[in-house]
Amino acid sequence: FFPEPVSTMSVVNVMNPRTGESDFSFTSNTAEEIQTIVKGCKEAQKAWAAAGVQHRVEVLGQWMGEIKKRMPEIVAALSTDTGRVAMCNTELGALFGFIAQWSRLGPMLLGAEKPQQTAKTPGLGHLSHKNQHVPLGVVANISPWNYPIILSFLDTIPALVAGCAVVLKPSETTPRWTVPLFESVAAVPELAGVFRHVMGPGTEVGEPLITAVDAVVLTGSTAVGRIVAVQCAQRLIPAFLELGGSDPAVVLEGADVKVAATSCLRGAVVSTGQSCMSVERCYVHQSIYDEFVAEVTKQAQACQTNKDEIDVGQVGPFIDRRQAAKVKEQLDDAVAQGATIVCGGVVEEKGGLYMNATVVTGVKNSMKLMQEETFGPVLPIAPFTTTEEAVDLANDSPYGLSAAVYGPAAEAEAVAGVLNAGVVCINDAALHAYMMEAENEAFGSSGYGRSRMGVSGLMRYLRTKAMIFNNSGATRDIVAAGEAGKKGQAL
Repeated sequence: FFPEPVSTMSVVNVMNPRTGESDFSFTSNTAEEIQTIVKGCKEAQKAWAAAGVQHRVEVLGQWMGEIKKRMPEIVAALSTDTGRVAMCNTELGALFGFIAQWSRLGPMLLGAEKPQQTAKTPGLGHLSHKNQHVPLGVVANISPWNYPIILSFLDTIPALVAGCAVVLKPSETTPRWTVPLFESVAAVPELAGVFRHVMGPGTEVGEPLITAVDAVVLTGSTAVGRIVAVQCAQRLIPAFLELGGSDPAVVLEGADVKVAATSCLRGAVVSTGQSCMSVERCYVHQSIYDEFVAEVTKQAQACQTNKDEIDVGQVGPFIDRRQAAKVKEQLDDAVAQGATIVCGGVVEEKGGLYMNATVVTGVKNSMKLMQEETFGPVLPIAPFTTTEEAVDLANDSPYGLSAAVYGPAAEAEAVAGVLNAGVVCINDAALHAYMMEAENEAFGSSGYGRSRMGVSGLMRYLRTKAMIFNNSGATRDIVAAGEAGKKGQAL
């Protein structure tokens, strides 16, 4: 029912999430191949960085044209990988958006050399400095299976614009899309030199990749993030980790119940809940709790899976069959402790594994459902009586990726200010999927490193070097320096 992916020697057989059958395979890269790929990227990256940001965005523009020539093939492959259609078009549209955004912002951030700045410290007016931004080198991008294209290129594009080379390690669970996508890369030889990919399970290719590169960006589970963090720390290379979450929503007494219910259900169920920004815990003021549960349940019962027709319904299959087992385990644990599954909650097998929109009441924060990342179409709902209680419940989690608050703007903002989350959306859910300008950093076990959003999303791929100038034409000898030190003056 929940088989493990099959890996025989270096051949990985990949399961189709809709049929439950293995219909695709690939050969994992060896450690030696990975070393060769990274070495080639390091050589090509020198010229890529030296070419300047304007040239780099022009090359990305050429590549966008090649992607568009292959759109049907890319969307079809991604649809097979993920068992859905509409989101595949959204993902490809997001890639075009990333290229357009960083092609506009990159030259603004990196194009013009900044003038020297004179020292502000009294007595040091003869000194000035300017900064140089130096690309990190070769960046490994380890991406997940839930949004294969979005979460590969959200980080790849700014790294390339910054002047880095990128070696992408896509998930072995959803590899089909890489075939037509990297055909488009190959059609732009200059890009192909600095943008490569390696294939294989993380347990096989992760360590040799991290051993070879200059920086790592990972979107994945907290457990994998800890492993990657240790490996990067041993080499003292930068790591940017976007990890798990158990994102809460707080619905205040003054909230619009229908708006909040609609938003929370969508936030929990979209993409089968297989999103790091899914609403996974919902706390609702006691005075509107029954009305909220009734509205959410009505909307959840109207949802359909796409098990019969891929383009009909709102809930697709579990992309990774093992995830269905984890969701079932959490629901079983909750029911054993007194929770009630109001609707949904059943893993259905029709080739692939499906679960319709699920609403759970009678939950307690001690349950696995409330403490662990769920990654399924499940919305557990609990009441609260005071705002302080709601904040305590929402913050009672090892995670701190994102959250949502519903209610009058001033009250909602006050609650948002004390929630332990890198992003808090007010009167809607998952707004950070659209507002790329909003810099944020995760709390707790949800990751670390500079924000992938906002200006930091590009600047984190650059080291800042300071060049400091003595403009006086003179310097102190060792004796004069000693005398200055005795007087408390700058040496």
